[in-house]
Amino acid sequence: MIRKRKKTALILAAVVLAGVLLLWYWQNLDRFRADRIIRSIENYRSQYDKLPNPNDNALMLKLGFKLGIDWEPHYEILSPNRYKIQLLIGFDGPYETYDSRRGTWEDEF
Repeated sequence: MIRKRKKTALILAAVVLAGVLLLWYWQNLDRFRADRIIRSIENYRSQYDKLPNPNDNALMLKLGFKLGIDWEPHYEILSPNRYKIQLLIGFDGPYETYDSRRGTWEDEF
């Protein structure tokens, strides 16, 4: 009887842990995709010595962006050597913003 309860408790703990890990992964999926896009942008910049043109649809798709109403994630060139990537978290914010000059992600509300 005690073995059965231990086995049930272990299975329940494994299911809860799997659920927590799956939720964490799902919440960070856009960020993982954005990090791959940033690496693609940096590779493009090192190869061509310029930032990708957001009006070049074929190139943007090749870099990993998705085309919706705008590019997803949002991509904006701030200067010839600086860009930002912005992710919307939820329906109406907050945002996570990557600035290429700082090389870090920051929360914006």
